[in-house]
Amino acid sequence: MSLSSLDSRMSALVALGHRIARPDDGLLEAIRQAGLKNPWFTKANCRRALEGIAIHFLDETRLRSFAESYMLPAHPGKVRHVGIVMAGNIPLVGFHDWLCVFLAGHRAIIKLSDKDAILLPTLLQSLADIQPEASDHTDIVDKLVGFDAVIATGSDNSARYFKQYFSKVPHLIRANRNGVAVLHGDESEADLDGLSQDIASYFGLGCRSVSHVYVPQGYDLAPLLERLDSIEELAQHDRYRNNYDYQCALLLLNKIPFLQGRNILLREDPALISPMACLHYSPYGTMDDLVPLLETRQNSIQCVVSAKEIPGWHVVRPGMAQSPELADFADGVDTMQFLLELYDETNG
Repeated sequence: MSLSSLDSRMSALVALGHRIARPDDGLLEAIRQAGLKNPWFTKANCRRALEGIAIHFLDETRLRSFAESYMLPAHPGKVRHVGIVMAGNIPLVGFHDWLCVFLAGHRAIIKLSDKDAILLPTLLQSLADIQPEASDHTDIVDKLVGFDAVIATGSDNSARYFKQYFSKVPHLIRANRNGVAVLHGDESEADLDGLSQDIASYFGLGCRSVSHVYVPQGYDLAPLLERLDSIEELAQHDRYRNNYDYQCALLLLNKIPFLQGRNILLREDPALISPMACLHYSPYGTMDDLVPLLETRQNSIQCVVSAKEIPGWHVVRPGMAQSPELADFADGVDTMQFLLELYDETNG
């Protein structure tokens, strides 16, 4: 079966999703190797990422609905070579970019992060086992060359470099962002359980990880702290514990007030980005006070977790921050639209 048609590519992706849902020995070994290479990629975190891909990205109904929403052509016009500079903060964080390029019918040229260099090649090999022609649609390289467009993700500093380096071709550049949560004071136990996972999953390293919580004036943070204290993955991870001890010592030495839990340190601080093992929080008066503040920080916010609607914002239910859907594009920039516009590009 040729992969030149949209239907054939979607069928191959759906088959890949089935394989991920029932991991074979090769994928299980890749998970083990990924953890040996990068201790932050625990077995639980790798499985969490893979399950999210299988459920939210490669489900046939979701995938076909996504493709139809863009009216993707059955056969692409001009096939472009799209360079992808992938981040490595959490397992398979660059999979969505590759998926969009593959679905659009372009060819992906991937520069992997050294932190996440095992899992994606394993999935691409599984895809090639399903459909050998898939290997012709992706190249993994040490240095990007011969590209017509670029998608790159990195830190604020690297994003500035990327914008300059790739300025002569169409590019989509992403920098640092984080998730925030808004508590209203009447959340259910299930909401608090979900929020604790939004904070703790991937040790807070994801761009969708909640690193700052807005709480009503006088809010009691103890129930949330108790739930975070019950997460054994944080309690048993040596490197996370080292960060916890270091941040605790800094706060004590600098005489900064904080709430100390078993697994995390809560500090009132306006900064959206919090160090590992810390969670920042800010009190607010009314929603009329909070919404303008969020608007001033929209370029630093990846997602907003809330059990209630917030005017002007698309909110994510507690517990779902690390389960993005296909249309939940990083930084709010439509990756698929960017790729579709390449059909008409004449440069490069």
